[in-house]
Amino acid sequence: MLALHGSNGPSCCKTTDKFLAGYRIDQWYRPPPLVSPAMVLFTWIGNRTDIIIFVNTDYNSSFTSAEDELKEMAMKPEKSYIIWFRQRTGSTLLCKFLEGTHRAGHPGEWLGEYYLNHDLFSLHNCRDLIELQNKFWSTGTTSNGVLGIKIGFVDNHLKEMLSNFRKSIGDHRSTDYQLWELLFPKCRHIYMTRRNKIRLAVSWWKAIQTNQWHRLINEKSKSEMPEEELDKKYNFDAINHLMLEAVLSEAGMQEFFRQNNIRPLTIIYEDFINDFENTVKNILDFLAVDQSGLSIGKPYYGRLADDLSEKWSKRFAEELQHSWPNKGWVTT
Repeated sequence: MLALHGSNGPSCCKTTDKFLAGYRIDQWYRPPPLVSPAMVLFTWIGNRTDIIIFVNTDYNSSFTSAEDELKEMAMKPEKSYIIWFRQRTGSTLLCKFLEGTHRAGHPGEWLGEYYLNHDLFSLHNCRDLIELQNKFWSTGTTSNGVLGIKIGFVDNHLKEMLSNFRKSIGDHRSTDYQLWELLFPKCRHIYMTRRNKIRLAVSWWKAIQTNQWHRLINEKSKSEMPEEELDKKYNFDAINHLMLEAVLSEAGMQEFFRQNNIRPLTIIYEDFINDFENTVKNILDFLAVDQSGLSIGKPYYGRLADDLSEKWSKRFAEELQHSWPNKGWVTT
């Protein structure tokens, strides 16, 4: 065993700088996430903070990577994936299919809760990022070691959330992608989109009005609003805003992928709803998940689009293009 002793922070010992730089030791209740709990002992003497680092010389290297150290803190998934989406692209239905395989994790929208709460630590009763990570790992992982998660892409909230994560561990140097890799090991990325953005926006606005975002298969509509009243809720400006928001969110996702050299698997809504089984199998292939004995169940949710949806879609397209000399979609 080799003992290194420093006083009042890590700067006294250059050997540890790459692991401890940026951390205020006196603010930690336990070791920083980049150092194993078994390797660090803190002692407080008055106002003075001492740090003693014990390096087990049986390790392959004096300090292993953060990824290896995290194995000691929770049951680490063998692989993970993130489904990137915006509303009305079929993400909830897809997650139900994947969860039903019992071999593709339990993809939930836990990070998306930040957009409303802005404090995931309190919401999940976690003291820090490591506890939050452990909760995600234990909740979202199936017995074969696959972790699934989904997140709606809202760029400003996402950047703010990742910035807060970095502050919580004193890390101001890692990229967004590096932080994802720490939180979600060996992460693959799945990108959901919908070709017809007008129908997407109409579906989104209609769901806002009826508060019916999903419907169980063969279930009748729960909307208490008669169709004649719902038809009066048509709003060109609102639908146009939602269409542009979807387009810009997809541009933001594509830029995130480009910046981090990510090649996601693209799932197109219109293809997915026409071939559930092969879509799920293609995803499992992408994740390198064993499919022996696999049985794909029936859809959990039914179709919400109806004649009113189509009426609004055509009306919006006509109003949007009414003064255009070159019309992209003639609906009559």
